Amino acid sequence: MDGTEPAVRPPVETAPRGRVGRLSGLLASRGMAWGALAGALVFNFLGYALLSVLLLFFALLGLCARQWGLRALERVEVSVRGDCPSLFAGEEITLRYRVVNDKLLPLPWLELCQELPLRCCMEPRSGLERGEEEDFGASAGGAAPYRRRLAFLMGLQTVSWDTVWSARRRGICRLEAAELRSGDGFGLTQIAARRPLDPPPVFVVYPRRVEVDPGPFLRQLWSGQTGDRGYFEDVTVMKSVRPYLPGDSWKRIDWRLAARDQGLQVRQYETIRPRTVHFILDGTSFLGLSPENDELEDALSLLASLLVELDGAGVRCGLSLPQTDLSPNADLSPDDRSLTAADLLFQLAGFDGDTARSAFPGSLLASMQNSVGQMCLITHSRARLSCAPLLGQLDAGRLLALPYDDGLAPGADPLGECTVLPLNRLRGGTRHG
Repeated sequence: MDGTEPAVRPPVETAPRGRVGRLSGLLASRGMAWGALAGALVFNFLGYALLSVLLLFFALLGLCARQWGLRALERVEVSVRGDCPSLFAGEEITLRYRVVNDKLLPLPWLELCQELPLRCCMEPRSGLERGEEEDFGASAGGAAPYRRRLAFLMGLQTVSWDTVWSARRRGICRLEAAELRSGDGFGLTQIAARRPLDPPPVFVVYPRRVEVDPGPFLRQLWSGQTGDRGYFEDVTVMKSVRPYLPGDSWKRIDWRLAARDQGLQVRQYETIRPRTVHFILDGTSFLGLSPENDELEDALSLLASLLVELDGAGVRCGLSLPQTDLSPNADLSPDDRSLTAADLLFQLAGFDGDTARSAFPGSLLASMQNSVGQMCLITHSRARLSCAPLLGQLDAGRLLALPYDDGLAPGADPLGECTVLPLNRLRGGTRHG
C-alpha cells in the first residue's frame, strides 16, 4: 500500500534506536515543549486564561508528537528474501521485502531506504525508486539511495512487496542493512533508524554469459568428433540391455537375444567421459588497458560461458587465478570431485581484476599438468604476457594458449611451442549441451 510523497519534506538525521533526530520539528523539541508548559503556568497565574490554554495545547501537542516519534520505529523490523542466490550479469532477480510493525501504535507513514554498497553489481529496476542524494546525506555512507514509502501501517500489520533487481556486472552483492524513517501523526517529528538485515542476503553475480563454441576443446580432448552431448560410448564395454523403444537404432539391438525368443533388447554401453581441462588466467596482462577493465571483463565472460558449456558436456574443469589484494592464489583442480562449475564461477565473480599479480606456483601446476587432459593459459596478448616464468616449468607442447588479442609481438614469440587458439574465435557458434 503506497502513498504519495509530500512536495517538501524536512530533513532528518539517522538516530540511534529510541531517539528522535535533532532536525525534527521545532515545536516537538524538548525545550520548546517545556517552555510552552512553563509559559502556560505563568499566564494562568497572571490571569491570561486564553493564552494559558493555547500554550498548554502546544505543550501537550509537542510532547505527544515527541513521544509518538520516539516510539514510531520500536519493534518495526524489515527482512529481504531472494528467489535465487546466484545469477549471471544481465539477468534479473526478484527480492521480496517484508516490513513488520509488531506493536499496537500505528504509523501514519513509513519510508524504507535501502543502502547499497559502493560500486554495487546490482540495482533495483522496480519496487524501489531512486531518491535524491541530499535526502540521504551521511546516513547512507555515500551509498546509492533507493527507497519505498508506505502511506499507513496499522499496529500489528505486516506489509510485503516484490522488487526486481538487475545484475549490471559480475561481483558479490551483500545487503547489510536498510534505513527506516517514520514520525508522528501530526507531522511534527521524524526519526530514522538503521535496521540490520538478519541474515544479510548475499547474491553472487557471475560474469555475463555469451554464446561460445566449445567444439575445439572437445575435439582436442577426444582426438576426434563426438556426440552433441559432449560424450561418447565405448562399444567394447556393454553395461546392460533394455527393451526396445520406438526410435532406437537397429544397430543397437542384441540379435542373439532376439534369436533366443527373448524379444528385442537394446544394448547399453559404458559412457566415456572426456578428459579434464584446467584454465590459468594471466590477470596482470589485462591491467591498465581501459578504465573499467573492459578487455578483462569480456575475457571473463568468455571463460565463464566456456566453463558452463564444458560442464554441460561432461568435461570437468579446473581454474587458477592470480593473487590479488583481496585474496591469495586460487588453484582449483579438476581432479577434486567435490568442485562444481558453480564453485569456479563463484571465484570469477569475486575476482579483483584491478590488483591481479600473476605469480603462480609453477611446481604445483606442473604436477597438475600430468593429470589433466588439457591445460590452457588465458592472457591478453603475446606482447603483454606477464607469467613467462610459468611457461618454463610447464610442458609447452601440452599447453594451449588463449590470447584475447591475437596480435603478434615483435621479435621472439614468448609463447614458444605452445599451441595458440585466439580466445575470440570461441565466440558465437552453436552451444553444445
